[in-house]
Amino acid sequence: MIKPLSFREKRGTSCPTGYGICSTIAQQCSLAVNKADIGREAETEDGRNKMERLNSLKKSILLICIQRKDVSDKKKKKKKKKKKKKKKKKKKKKKKKKKKKKKKKKQQQQQQQKLITSGFSQRALHFQPDAWNFLAHQKKK
Repeated sequence: MIKPLSFREKRGTSCPTGYGICSTIAQQCSLAVNKADIGREAETEDGRNKMERLNSLKKSILLICIQRKDVSDKKKKKKKKKKKKKKKKKKKKKKKKKKKKKKKKKQQQQQQQKLITSGFSQRALHFQPDAWNFLAHQKKK
């Protein structure tokens, strides 16, 4: 697996693939270049083989670049997925908390209602229409 490079590990040489600064691991790049150099020295008279060597070098370096990019993309995707999961979990927790709060509030109101109604006897309510209206109004809420 190819690990992403820090800025210190990057070399200032330009990538033979034409993608600007080479983003591959320096060792792998230099190995590929050395192999190509050896090949060029062995067959200097044949220009076609020279070009083939250069092209294969480009392909190998490009392959390393692509592999490295794939690794970093996978990491980004994984991170994004994790973040999304965390967000979902947080949202769920918030919803649960809100529901609990609502339930508690409702329970308190019901208890208060019971206290109010238990304070008046049926007989007292019969003779006090104002209290009756008060209770009716409370029930509407």
